[in-house]
Amino acid sequence: MSFYAGLVGAAACERQPGSCDLSRGVAAADGAGTVAFHLSAPDPDFLYKLTVSGFDAPIPPGTPNRIVAAASVPATGPYTVAAAGERELRLVRNPSFHDWSHAAQPDGKPDEIVWRYDGSFAEEVRDVEAGRADWIFGLLAPEQLRRLELRFPGQLRVKPSFLVEFFPLNTRRPPFDDVRVRRALNFAIDRGKIARMYGGAAVAVPHCQPLTPGMPGYRPYCPYTARPGASGSWHAPDIARAWEPVVASGTRGERIDVWGTTDGFVPTGVPTYAASVLRSLGYRTELHLVPSTSISPAQRARFQISVDGDWLPAYPRPSAYLPQFFGCHGGTSNGYVCNPRLDHEIRAAGALQLTDAGKAAALWTRIDHEIVDQAYWVTTVNGHGPEFVSRRLRNYQYSPVGDFIADQVWLR
Repeated sequence: MSFYAGLVGAAACERQPGSCDLSRGVAAADGAGTVAFHLSAPDPDFLYKLTVSGFDAPIPPGTPNRIVAAASVPATGPYTVAAAGERELRLVRNPSFHDWSHAAQPDGKPDEIVWRYDGSFAEEVRDVEAGRADWIFGLLAPEQLRRLELRFPGQLRVKPSFLVEFFPLNTRRPPFDDVRVRRALNFAIDRGKIARMYGGAAVAVPHCQPLTPGMPGYRPYCPYTARPGASGSWHAPDIARAWEPVVASGTRGERIDVWGTTDGFVPTGVPTYAASVLRSLGYRTELHLVPSTSISPAQRARFQISVDGDWLPAYPRPSAYLPQFFGCHGGTSNGYVCNPRLDHEIRAAGALQLTDAGKAAALWTRIDHEIVDQAYWVTTVNGHGPEFVSRRLRNYQYSPVGDFIADQVWLR
């Protein structure tokens, strides 16, 4: 669903793109220098959506809806495009920019920013090692990361993020329609082993719940661990406690098809491992590893379990993703979950964000912990983003929902 589906007139745009009228939803007043957005219903996340959607930068009227190769589009940032080609983009200071609000859009620090994209990832790593470049876009492979941790530990930056990895469980299909089986798998999974598959602590840390550190309402909570404690941390799997609910459920020996993808962020070893854990619990397990593009929504809706769940919220609010995954009509739930009482609490928490942020956070905490107790997911790790920078780079900054902020660094 579009971030702007709540604008007055937006429904007609979804029905007939290109032939609708948003003049009542977006009203610009040139004399006053303001833009007013009129919504069909209150939206506590609308200001976040304005900052992250990528479709809301002010541009001149008549700007074509296509790539403009001849010249850059006028905008309001501290840099302007000096040159753009197939292998390089060069940005220089915008002489018309003024730092009107440092919190909203600070002035840039470098006089020039050059982005090059003309070599392999291995070549880019070597360029940073040699000081010919200062930062690399992209994920470091585990073997590269281990080498860099040994040779250049002072040049690695661990970037915490809101990324959460998980196995969604279809509560409408056996055996995961039984909460005891869902909890058993949560107890049996070795989250530390999975974190190591991603590349270790610089890339992923064991995690048990949908909310991640930094989210409103986040309180560490992990009942599915050996030696549970007040810290809410995961320590180790508890196989003994996994066996008990499986035996009690009477589902041992049932068939489970485990689906994983070969082209996603989740290492292919993770679905293989998940299938082996289910096999050790007494289930007849078959593993299917396929490209994600070969799976239709109708097929995914019939899965019992898929081991390719990963999500990076677009902005730091529980409402950015919990309703989509755990609401009765969630757009990304695949129909796996519908708990009317939980659905009501999710809507209530979203509404409270408009009037009482503290109460909203407390309710999001309760929702998060209830999702864990009902074991709708096997949450595995909270993802991080290790980045390799040059020795001369200073004032490294990043966005937890985005990337490296190049215009705030300086070089020494």
